[in-house]
Amino acid sequence: MLKKSVEEYNLDESRVAIQGYSPVSYFESGKAEKGDEACAVEHAGVIYHMTSEEQMAKFKANPDRFVPAYGGWCAFGCAIGKKFPVDPDSFKIVDNRLFLFLKNEEVDALELWNRESEEEQTARADRYWESLTGEKARRLAKAS
Repeated sequence: MLKKSVEEYNLDESRVAIQGYSPVSYFESGKAEKGDEACAVEHAGVIYHMTSEEQMAKFKANPDRFVPAYGGWCAFGCAIGKKFPVDPDSFKIVDNRLFLFLKNEEVDALELWNRESEEEQTARADRYWESLTGEKARRLAKAS
């Protein structure tokens, strides 16, 4: 049985997060990299695809360091009280947290995010996420 909060996450029908992109790559390579289904790791009912066994080991050692904020929904959307889908290539690392953003022909949510106070938007997004899930959005990530 999944935690109730996982029901709010941005997952595909197989419970895969970030459309199969590796959360470790954002931190280590500074870019979005499609993970490999053969390098899948499950954490708290969510499946993450990594690019290698080395990434799998790093993720397993400290998963909360790598999982995306707000269940993988758009950080800007959460700051305005909505769940928007994301473009895995549109991201930002903020205070050691992975923020993903909507980007399409009409909206570049990262650009909108960058126009306002990051601290205030993060606080709003954190409150919204907690109201949906009961989870504290800010995780204390351990540096590795």
